[in-house]
Amino acid sequence: MSQAENFLHTTHRTITWFNKAFSSEDLVLAAPFQRNAVWTKVQKSYLIDTILNALPIPELYMQDVVGVWSRDEV
Repeated sequence: MSQAENFLHTTHRTITWFNKAFSSEDLVLAAPFQRNAVWTKVQKSYLIDTILNALPIPELYMQDVVGVWSRDEV
């Protein structure tokens, strides 16, 4: 894989993956560059409804950081 392909590599993650990463504290949700929570309860409810009904949601952009031992860190 070239350097450009590695930089632009796309993966698909499931809700289960996010839940496990969050539970094991591998997912940092309070990084200094993230904006504060801005969604109302109604908007959050619509998102949950969308996920439960398997409807498409907007893409999430994340950065994977590969550690010294080639373990993926998010």
